[in-house]
Amino acid sequence: MNSTRNLLAALLLASLSAAARAGSLSCAPNPELDAKAFALWVTPETNPDATPCAARLAPVSCSASDAGETRTYASRDGRYGVVLVSKDGGVSVLLKLTGAAGVGRADVPLATFPYQRVFYRGIGADAVVADDGGEARAIGNVMLIPAANLTPASAAACPAN
Repeated sequence: MNSTRNLLAALLLASLSAAARAGSLSCAPNPELDAKAFALWVTPETNPDATPCAARLAPVSCSASDAGETRTYASRDGRYGVVLVSKDGGVSVLLKLTGAAGVGRADVPLATFPYQRVFYRGIGADAVVADDGGEARAIGNVMLIPAANLTPASAAACPAN
């Protein structure tokens, strides 16, 4: 019995040590953020009601490390994604494109804010340029809006996809 308990303790310590070396643990449950979904527009328009959205983004992963808490949201087809990294009350927003918005593959830093309002109000970034394999491509305006905040017209223009 003691040897089994010692073996289990050693395995637990080894797995914790491996997670610490990797610098990543899963996030603590947060009901408010765990169910959050976003609507994403990548468009030359400035009004989300004027054009269909590019995608609805659902949560796909969350991890915590010394760099902060990283929440990743993606479209069902994986062409659009957003990574929100929060630390010390602030948040950085990264748009990930794969075969979308006229771009082959790009990670586009959109903004860093000293507060976490992005989770509740969304963001807008004008005249966004993506680095597509060393080539700069203008993709338009990017709007990321929590799905719960969509107007009826925006919700109709952004079906779950």
